[in-house]
Amino acid sequence: MGLRAHEVLEAGTWDTATAVDRVVLDIEDRRRRRLKLEGCDGLSFVLDLAQVPDLKDGDGLRLTDGRIVAVLPALEQLTEITAAGTLATGTCRRNSMETVCASAPTT
Repeated sequence: MGLRAHEVLEAGTWDTATAVDRVVLDIEDRRRRRLKLEGCDGLSFVLDLAQVPDLKDGDGLRLTDGRIVAVLPALEQLTEITAAGTLATGTCRRNSMETVCASAPTT
């Protein structure tokens, strides 16, 4: 069997300068347990985790040979939702990494 990533290192728990490559994953791929991947610099491996992950920006994937690949989120289209109600009006924009909301009470 080829190179596999079998462990997730949470962002902030490992030195990102030690990453041998990086993968850019969309929201769906950051929640897959098994997936064939190719890093930005060409490193090929299989994501092979015991549990379904929730990979985040800055997480690391430890390979079977001990090296680490950094996880980066893909740019994704924003969805804007606007609502008006009896208590408040506001706009909420959501992307894969954060939700930004602004609201104002109605009078």
